[in-house]
Amino acid sequence: MPDITVFRAEADRLVRLPIQPDSLDDATKQTGHGVYASLRTYAGLRVFRITRQLDRMRSSADLLGLDFPLDNATLRALTRRALEQAAVDPARVRITVLHDDPSAAVIAVQPFVPPPAYLLEEGVKVGLAAAQRENARAKDSRWTEDRSALWAGQEDAYEIMMVDKKGHILEGLSSNFYAVLGGTLHTADDGVLAGVARSILLDVAAEVLPVQMEPVTTDDIPRLEAAMLTSSSRGVVPIRAIGEQAVPVSAVVRRLQEAYDARIEAEMEPL
Repeated sequence: MPDITVFRAEADRLVRLPIQPDSLDDATKQTGHGVYASLRTYAGLRVFRITRQLDRMRSSADLLGLDFPLDNATLRALTRRALEQAAVDPARVRITVLHDDPSAAVIAVQPFVPPPAYLLEEGVKVGLAAAQRENARAKDSRWTEDRSALWAGQEDAYEIMMVDKKGHILEGLSSNFYAVLGGTLHTADDGVLAGVARSILLDVAAEVLPVQMEPVTTDDIPRLEAAMLTSSSRGVVPIRAIGEQAVPVSAVVRRLQEAYDARIEAEMEPL
């Protein structure tokens, strides 16, 4: 069973909860839904773009018409205390400000295990599902319940990419999606969660190749020159196949991985 420690935080009070979830999603199911942020910490309790990640929680609450009384300094301090008490470094962290009690946050902490090196080298297979977030800009943990059914019949996939009614490939269930077509990097702008890892990749991508904020379609898959996904915990992961269609893992993905990692290191700050 994963070693996940869960705390409930209110103002300056932090209480460890007597639960043993088998995943971060399960921790959320047991403690309640809310707007959330998923962080990766690096050795020494360092993070990147933490202010942006916490601000996105607040904007998600605004989109959902919810209160969000906790300020960034309080959330940072509580998260740092949770990590110190759990004695986990580096870590994956999920911070959830609860829908039914926005004065409280649940902080779930899990030791960080990076993706296997061979996946970052060889790429992963992803599946497709006809689906779209109802309110894509709001990071609402109720989505973790909705997305579980989309894995049906595609359990061999590393991630599932959502496709809208027009055939546009939008984003993954827990990641953002990009494809190279005609020498240009394509990614959806509307109808997707604006992930923090996505913001970093888009910052550095323009130095590598042209960027167009338009998604590719399922009809484009056989012609793709490369594809990849990003998330805060995984970084840039090449895609070697979409369904049964092979996709090249090209040198441009390597260049984007290197540029992304360099930007992360440059922007690292103490939690």
